[in-house]
Amino acid sequence: MEIYREKRTAQGRTHATVNRELSIIRTAFHNVRKRTPPKVNVVPYFPMVKETTVRSGFLTDQQYAELLNELDLDLKPLFVSAYVTGIRKGELIPIQWPQADFETNLINLDPDKTKTGEGRTVPIVNGDMRNLLLAAKMERDERWPESPWVFNREGRQIIDFRISWANACKKAGVPDLKFHDLRRTAVRNMRRAGVPQVIRMKISGHKTDSMERRYNIVDADDLNIAREFMERRMMPTKTVTKV
Repeated sequence: MEIYREKRTAQGRTHATVNRELSIIRTAFHNVRKRTPPKVNVVPYFPMVKETTVRSGFLTDQQYAELLNELDLDLKPLFVSAYVTGIRKGELIPIQWPQADFETNLINLDPDKTKTGEGRTVPIVNGDMRNLLLAAKMERDERWPESPWVFNREGRQIIDFRISWANACKKAGVPDLKFHDLRRTAVRNMRRAGVPQVIRMKISGHKTDSMERRYNIVDADDLNIAREFMERRMMPTKTVTKV
């Protein structure tokens, strides 16, 4: 296992990624051991490295506005949808227009296109998200009505946008931002808005509390909000003067 880890890290993979890969292999060993008859008698030891590089990046409201301004027009709906809902990039890109209902303001994600293999429904939120999606729908209806893709470049499904993304991030002053950081940001923003955890998980597609909690970043703004709540709770009581 050590040799495998050395090889993968030499290829540029992080210890966290190798941990995930080894976990999958370990699960496979456990599964074949449970077969009748068992395919293996002993499950080998899989050493895991402590993960100390969990990303904590997210966008502030100001950075969001600046990045939205710098992005190419065809990437704006994709960016805002991820920023608002926290849907994974791999779940957003395959969405087709019949899945988006502007009367109910809902998007239906097909089970075979989600990471968990379960379908779910997410909101189309009024504001930038709904406005940009409606504008994209109008352009599609007018210019390439046969295209089914919600997130597209001139009717063709958006697949790879790494260069455009990197250039816009540099111009917006967030050169290290990863698209996946939008997922983390959305969870934080929903929490701040008072959306209950069970509903946040339904929208973002998190299956376990532990994974959702990893995205609950506490920053200076959160601490200021907490301080305000605590200060209101601890307001000096009025003294009553005895007559």
